[in-house]
Parts: sequence; C-alpha cells; structure tokens
Amino acid sequence: MEYWLAKAKLSPEEQKAFEKLRLDYCYKMYEIENERKKTLEKKSQFYLSLITLFIGGLFLKLDFIKSLDNIFAQQIIPRIYVNTFLISVAGAGILILISLITILQSIVIREYKDPTFKNTVYTLFSPESIYKDDLEMLRGVAMMYTIALEYNSKVNSQKAKYIKIASYCVVGAIFLLSLFVATSLFILLSF
Repeated sequence: MEYWLAKAKLSPEEQKAFEKLRLDYCYKMYEIENERKKTLEKKSQFYLSLITLFIGGLFLKLDFIKSLDNIFAQQIIPRIYVNTFLISVAGAGILILISLITILQSIVIREYKDPTFKNTVYTLFSPESIYKDDLEMLRGVAMMYTIALEYNSKVNSQKAKYIKIASYCVVGAIFLLSLFVATSLFILLSF
C-alpha cells in the first residue's frame, strides 16, 4: 500500500484524507459485523426459548402420554399408528436434542477481538512508537479495525452455521411434533 501511495504522488493533505476515508470504511465494516453478532445472538435466544417451550410443554402433558400408554397396552391399535407415533416422538426428541446442542454451541463461542492496542501507553507514547504522525496513527487504527473485523467475521460465520443447523432441526421437530399430536389425537378419539 505504501508503494501505491508513493507512486500516486498524493499530497500530504490527500494522503491524510485517504487514510481518514480508509479508517471510516474499516470502522463502518466493523460496526456492521457487530450488528451481525447481535442479530445472531437474538436468533440463538429465540431458538433456545422455542426449544425450552417444547421441552416444558412435554413435561406439562405427561398425563396425556400416560393415557396413550394405557391405550397402547390394550393392543387394539393398528401397528401403523403406533409406528407413526413412536417415530414422530423419537425423531422430534433427536431433533430437539441436536438443535439444543447446536444452539448452546453457538452461544459458547464468544471470542471476539476488539480494535485496541496491546499496550496502549507504550504503543502511543514511547519514543520507539511507530505512530509518529497522524498518517501513521490513522493507518494503524484502520489496520486494527480490519484485523478485528476479519477475525469477528469468521467467528460470526461459525455461529451462523450452528444457528442454521438448529433452525432446520427446530423446523423438523415442529413437523414431527405436529405429527405426534395429530396421531395422538386420532388414537385417543378413535380407540
């Protein structure tokens, strides 16, 4: 970059304007990635709440499952209904478990970088500091934002992957739980 700036023969004012523009761009991109992080965290909370609702609803309706167990014990139900019931319960349970694990995995990932100097006093105020003028300072801060942006983008992409898996599992669990409820109601009303 230094080569390009030297070859372009920018005046000191133009170089300073360029560095400010670069810093503004890096800062805005960093802020966009921070907003993405917040959005991903809200999605994680939503899916975790939905999974908690499923599990809570299951435990609140244990008497419903016991009444189905009594009907199953009588063995008057055709096997197709019993198999549909069991597959929907097992599938929903597995999908809820997978979505819970992936949501918790996305929540656990918290290692983000901030655009800060390692040793601020030494970096900015020591005689050996590389930031001797405002151009170097603008360039250095822009570089810190860029490094944090790239790292945080990778972390957010990893979180997004886990949340996507969880969302597919939640949709599948909703489908299977609907099948479970429909089969259960059919069995209770028919037999």
